[in-house]
Amino acid sequence: MKPRPARIAPILIAFLLCFLGSTVRAEDGMKPARPKIGLALAGGAALGLAHVGVLLWFDEHHIPIDEIAGTSMGGLIGGAYASGMSPEEIRKLLSEVNWTETLSAAPPYQSLTFRRREDAYDFPNGLQFGWKGGIALPSGVNPGQPIGLIFSRICLPYPALKSFDELPTPFTCVATDLTKGDSRALTSGSLETALRATMAIPGYFTPVSRDGALLADGGLLNNLPTKQVKTMGADIVVAVDLQQPLLEKSALTSLIDVLGQSAAITIMSNQRQSLQQADLIVSPDLGNLGLFDFVQVDAFIKHGYDAAQSKAAVLEKLAVSDDEWREYLAQRASRRRAAALRPAFIQIGGVSGGEAKRLTERFQSFVGKPLDTAAFEAALTDATGSGMYDSLSYERVSRDGGDGLLVQVVRKGNGPPFVNLGVEINGAERDNIQTTFAGRLTTMAAGGDEVRTDLRLGTDTSIASEYYHSFARGRFFVAPRVYAQDLNQNLYIGGSNLTLAKRRSGGVGIDLGYKPNRNSELRFGLDASRFDEDIRGVPSSVGRFHGYVVDPSLRYTYDGLNGALSPSSGVRVDATVHSYLKAPGSHQPFQTADIRVERFIPWGSGSIFAVGQGGTAFGAAVPIPQKYMLGGPLSLGAYGQNEFQGNEYYLLTSGYLYRLLDLPPPLSTRILIGSWYEYGGIADTGSGSIRRQDLSLGSLLETPLGPVVVGYSIGELGRRNLYFAVGTLF
Repeated sequence: MKPRPARIAPILIAFLLCFLGSTVRAEDGMKPARPKIGLALAGGAALGLAHVGVLLWFDEHHIPIDEIAGTSMGGLIGGAYASGMSPEEIRKLLSEVNWTETLSAAPPYQSLTFRRREDAYDFPNGLQFGWKGGIALPSGVNPGQPIGLIFSRICLPYPALKSFDELPTPFTCVATDLTKGDSRALTSGSLETALRATMAIPGYFTPVSRDGALLADGGLLNNLPTKQVKTMGADIVVAVDLQQPLLEKSALTSLIDVLGQSAAITIMSNQRQSLQQADLIVSPDLGNLGLFDFVQVDAFIKHGYDAAQSKAAVLEKLAVSDDEWREYLAQRASRRRAAALRPAFIQIGGVSGGEAKRLTERFQSFVGKPLDTAAFEAALTDATGSGMYDSLSYERVSRDGGDGLLVQVVRKGNGPPFVNLGVEINGAERDNIQTTFAGRLTTMAAGGDEVRTDLRLGTDTSIASEYYHSFARGRFFVAPRVYAQDLNQNLYIGGSNLTLAKRRSGGVGIDLGYKPNRNSELRFGLDASRFDEDIRGVPSSVGRFHGYVVDPSLRYTYDGLNGALSPSSGVRVDATVHSYLKAPGSHQPFQTADIRVERFIPWGSGSIFAVGQGGTAFGAAVPIPQKYMLGGPLSLGAYGQNEFQGNEYYLLTSGYLYRLLDLPPPLSTRILIGSWYEYGGIADTGSGSIRRQDLSLGSLLETPLGPVVVGYSIGELGRRNLYFAVGTLF
């Protein structure tokens, strides 16, 4: 059993109330002063949502709160109440939060720039290191952008305060100074950064720089700030304790269980003294609810409410009369500042020079009009999609007699440059499993320029580097590149004999591009390369391609999906036109054009999807390296990889993906199962056409280390295939 100090008896509370009430002389004609009631709210991640239930019970039973202090999640709830929000307003705010997105380590996919979406697709594990002064991980898995915007919204009416006593309810929150190793009570200054600091869980959220200190979650040393409530002047301290019984030995079966138990023991130890300084303790029984069950907002609130109700016999002695309650609410309302703002200016902090100027221009459209908080927060989140910044928060500031917005920018501390790493295991052909180690080095500048270098080693070996330079306010770009590759491609000759095509090429290229918006990109390019391909088991007269390729191209991509790996909604379009002026195996120029359209529609606990794609060489006879190919996973999966080749093709796919498991951050694990039908055809000059169909079943496990895919397809003529992939979607 966890240790508990003895609860104070109802008779003692009554005595204390009478004693304090009698300290005011009746002959002064004043009503007796009531005792000041202080509330201390413990930290505990999602468990802290139970605090809202306690506040609702206090509100219903007319129990005033004169001082409030909190740690971590308790700091967020306490800060919201101190800002003047009612318990019902807090409940509504937290119920409307998309906790999966809020706790996600990466910006929403739709907020990423086009190039960062390419990173997300090419390296779905999200494993990224900084290379500023050497390889380094970020200081936190989650920079805290979405939850920081919640803090900004709550704190907007209150610019830097001389004291948090100026709030509608005096407030203190607690953080841990990582450089001095001590607990720090935050009682003044920026309320937004104070809330961010008290919730900066070490290793998960990025620590917060404030007043020259590096601050992290206060729960490390002081998870229940009863001492601070006493210091603020409370006569009666009510503590809301979130400790839960420790797990039995038989339940400690995983790394997460052991780490969670270790954290609980550490917090239990530092709370013992805090509990002894409480006059009353409310302890919600949270049952099977866990630290990361943020989506269970209503369940947590109910447990908190029920816990307060279980102490009604004692707590109701703290209630005031209806007149006193109205007076208490009126005093809070009179100190609450309006959130409405028409910003006269935008000021940028954290960066300077041209970078600050560009950001100021980016947000200039919000100046001089009533602030649309949702639109402004979306614009801030979109700014993090460039990959340069950890977070952008905002608060009200005054300058030259007007009120404006200070946008506080936090750049990533470990880069640029950045390094993405991945491992790809492709089991499309069980007799020829391919393994490749991939890496990407990206150096970027604040103006939008970047150099991206890719290296792949293993079954496929390649190196490529592109310099991307944007101009005309980022609408246009030019991108020269150089590349060399040595690839091994499964290939069927005669429709049944599996062989291997060894392809080597190296060349240069340049693209001139236009970006109408963050979802789309249009490129006109020219590539010139030296090309060699040898097909094993085939006479060199027909199986070797040697020479130069000159290829002007036009490519358009629209990416309106809501995710790179397993989207649930949106549309994506990829269209490409090639005009081969020269290619080995062809004596005359030829053109090809192809298009692919994907559509995802949410339905139930999953999504319906449809994919249509096709291509044509406009009747020309093209050499094998430029032919279209069908066969293999997600491309007539019952058949061999690249089993069918031709000069024109089409493929239609439709199916349903069901979310079997969707764990919220920080676990961020998702399991999907699905079924899909494929129907396709391919035609080749001089050899006619074929049509094939198949039915597939598959599963996709999304993990922080990348996807794991297993599929099984059944096709015509008794064809069937079992395949898998790790770190890639084939």
